[in-house]
Amino acid sequence: MIREERAVLLGILTLIGFAFLMFVEFGSFIYPFPLNEIVFVIVATRFFFWNRKAFKLLTILFLIDGIFALLSNEFFWALFVSQEAWELLYHGVWLSMFKLSHLVLSIALMWMSLRPLISDKPSQSWTLILPALLLYSSIPYDPILETGAYVGMGIIAFIWKPHAPMHNLWLLWGGLSVLKLVMLLN
Repeated sequence: MIREERAVLLGILTLIGFAFLMFVEFGSFIYPFPLNEIVFVIVATRFFFWNRKAFKLLTILFLIDGIFALLSNEFFWALFVSQEAWELLYHGVWLSMFKLSHLVLSIALMWMSLRPLISDKPSQSWTLILPALLLYSSIPYDPILETGAYVGMGIIAFIWKPHAPMHNLWLLWGGLSVLKLVMLLN
C-alpha cells in the first residue's frame, strides 16, 4: 500500500473509529460528518507535499477545492465566530458562494482528472459526463446528487486510475460523501 492510499484509508478509518466509539459509549451510531471537510483538507495537504512536483496544478486545485468545501461548512464557522456572527453568515450569501465555488471547482477537477483518459480512449468519454452532470445538477444543493457524483467519480478513478496516485483523493471524497449521506438519512 502506497503512502497516498494509506493516508486516504487512515482518514476514513479515523472517522469510522470515532463513530464506533460513540456507538460503544452512547449506544447509537453517530458519524462525525462535519469533520469530513477537515479530513479532506488534511489529506489533500499531504498529497500536495508528496506530489507537488509531478502534479502541481492538480494538487493545488484539490487543496483549494477542499478549502472551499471547508469554508462552506456551517460547523466549521460555528467553532470560530460568535452566535450573532454565525447567524449573519448563515443567512447571508457567503456560505452559498463558498459552496458554489466548491462545486464549480469540483467539476473543473473532474474534467482535468479525466482528460487523459478521454484523450486515450475517446469511446469512454461518457465517464466524464455522468459525474459532472450529477454535480452540476446539485448546484441548488442536493446532497444525494452530490454524493452520486463523487461516488461515480471515485468508481471511475478506482477503475482507470487517471493521474495515479491523485485518483485516491476522488476515492476519499466519494467515501466521505457516502458516510455523510448514510448518517443524514438515518
